[in-house]
Amino acid sequence: MRLVLAYVGTIDGVDHYAPMDKVDSDFCKDRKVLVCDAKGERATRTELQNRSLHKYFNDLSDAFNAAGLSVSVVLKKLFKRPNFSWSAYLVKERIWREVQEQTLGKASTTKLETKDVSMIYESLNAATGTKLGISIPFPDKYSLIEQQLRNK
Repeated sequence: MRLVLAYVGTIDGVDHYAPMDKVDSDFCKDRKVLVCDAKGERATRTELQNRSLHKYFNDLSDAFNAAGLSVSVVLKKLFKRPNFSWSAYLVKERIWREVQEQTLGKASTTKLETKDVSMIYESLNAATGTKLGISIPFPDKYSLIEQQLRNK
């Protein structure tokens, strides 16, 4: 598999690159690019997906807290389960991982393939949207880069 990365800027003297897909290629014609060949049969989750996962966990926990939905309320509505505030860790462990294990039989997020992340997110987002009225967009590479540059 070949990965093409486009130069997006410099932070603290370090050049930063973002993955580029076919749609990006026209936009980035005049930018510096890196080409990396990846080995292996399965496409494990990318570093960008990993950061996006953790941002999603955080955003969803913030939305639950802002809506006044305790852990017990959400878990009862989604799965049937006790009463304290949400954190990214709780979203990952009590919601994401449950869906992941039930649908894929994989206990660790490190074992997820790129397609798995999208499938679990879509399923979970549909459930939280329908049952709780909370739908959080999955962070994309542009929002993560923008956040990283803002936090500089």
